[in-house]
This record gives sequence, C-alpha cells and structure tokens, in this order.
Amino acid sequence: MRILQPAIAVFLGVTVAAAAAAGYDGTYVGTSAKLSGTSTGSGKGNACTQFAAPAPLTISGGHAQTKWGDGTLQGDVGPDGKLIMHSNLSGRFEGQIDAAGSLKGYYQGYCIYDLAWQRR
Repeated sequence: MRILQPAIAVFLGVTVAAAAAAGYDGTYVGTSAKLSGTSTGSGKGNACTQFAAPAPLTISGGHAQTKWGDGTLQGDVGPDGKLIMHSNLSGRFEGQIDAAGSLKGYYQGYCIYDLAWQRR
C-alpha cells in the first residue's frame, strides 16, 4: 500500500495538470505576425517571409498544433498557459495564453517572429 501511494500521487498530479491544460482547448485565430530579425543578427534577411498573421492554431487535450510553412508547429500547453511548440523545420515557439484567450509569443528559427492568436 505504501508503494502505491507515491504512484497514485504522481498519477493524480499528471491528471490534474492535463485537465488544467485542457482548459485552453479550442481554435485560435492568428491576429498578427511581425518579422523581427534573423538568428544571425544580420537584420531582416531576404529568406524570411513576411505575412500578416499565422495560420489558425488548434488546442485539443492540451496539445497545440498549427501549420508553419511547409510543416507544422506542435507542442503542449502547461497548466499555467505557457505553450512551447517545436517545428519540423527545427524552430521553436514560446508563448503564453492569458485569461482572455490571447496567445502571444515568439518563434525562433533562422527567422524570428513575434506572433499572436486569439481564441474564438
């Protein structure tokens, strides 16, 4: 019985965290995308695409996914609304969802973007 108590506590902790992250589930519409530079520090490179807003983002069961270029960005939302996603193109997005359903953060690969979405 004593051996099971820590395992049950870990399971319940994971279950509660997953349920909290699932509270962010829904569709988020891209509202802005701003190219802020490149990882080489050489300014706004010619290889970086400028666009008005990112593709819609979907969160289901605390797992987020959006189209990114020819691939996807995907990752998991923490119970505090922090979202980290990785792309198959080796970039990384890090952002935060607030109580109003606004997601803001930045993507860094070769190109660096400030990105925003709003929950619908």
